[in-house]
Amino acid sequence: MKKFLVFVAAMVATVALSSAQDFTIGARGAFATGFGTDVAKEDKGLHNDFYYSDTEVDLDLAKTMNFGGAIFAKIGITDTVSVQPEIGFTYHKIGIKFDQYAKEARVEDSQLVSITRADVSEKGVVSFTTIDIPVLIGYDIEVSDGFILTPFAGPQLSLIVGKEKASGDFLSGDDFKFSSPFLFDLVFGANVAFDVGPGAIVADIRYNFGLTPLYQKFGSFGQCWEFGTPRALGVSLGYQMKIGE
Repeated sequence: MKKFLVFVAAMVATVALSSAQDFTIGARGAFATGFGTDVAKEDKGLHNDFYYSDTEVDLDLAKTMNFGGAIFAKIGITDTVSVQPEIGFTYHKIGIKFDQYAKEARVEDSQLVSITRADVSEKGVVSFTTIDIPVLIGYDIEVSDGFILTPFAGPQLSLIVGKEKASGDFLSGDDFKFSSPFLFDLVFGANVAFDVGPGAIVADIRYNFGLTPLYQKFGSFGQCWEFGTPRALGVSLGYQMKIGE
């Protein structure tokens, strides 16, 4: 893993610095919600003449959030265009709601004797940590002296550190898993930077459009179904300084 991170960082730095107009470094802290997470509401029920069971799985948005931080380098390619590689970490929490509806009919001597219903609602959380490497292309717009607006977009590669962990009355530790330890996102957003002291305070809003689905294991034979694709709308606040001025 260390060799992979060093290789990516070296490649980005070599290409960008070869044509850099200016060089800025900074750090930021971030918070995000799971807004836009795509949940595959699949029917995982058992239906026959005597028994009906249906389970609906949905996102618990109130418990879905991410926390993290990153260091970054903003490398000017022209006076207005820049590339911004980052490396950081994110702790992810995905809240999950399970609603199960069951109905059982008891028959004796070909006669319906009783119908038993059981409606159960449960909640749980899936958590995991990633190392994130986005590479963003930005375009600087000078709004006023010392105040810059920068729309940006680019890909993000993340590596899961450790294992995905599920917790809740109805979940065990390995119930949820991604198909690969590498996650791929597309990132869109904008930041504003305003001069304070020797550098600038920078605040951004960004949307991580996740492309890697999360799977839930069910049944005694390890069957899996697609729970959904985590996505996030986040904000961050940090500080940056130009180097070499």
